[in-house]
Amino acid sequence: MKCTFTNVADYTSGDGAAPFGWDDAEKWTYPELALRFAKQFPALAECGAGSDQAYADWFAGMMITARTGRLPIFSADYAIDLSAVSVPPPPRDSR
Repeated sequence: MKCTFTNVADYTSGDGAAPFGWDDAEKWTYPELALRFAKQFPALAECGAGSDQAYADWFAGMMITARTGRLPIFSADYAIDLSAVSVPPPPRDSR
């Protein structure tokens, strides 16, 4: 399968605790949500299958930064200064 940026699942913080229209998401565990996501978005889940060391390294660094209280934001549905973001975006050559 060719994975492109057309294989997306839209979510915004404005959706709150109802990602992808799931108004019962708060009742589900993380593993259950992951399985539900894979079932609803099989093409996207297939694109994300496997390992990606560059992305895993970036994500680990982002989590370390998040533990300090600095939550990285790379896009938003409101105006933000992306130049102020202290964590670099995921690697472009990833996958």
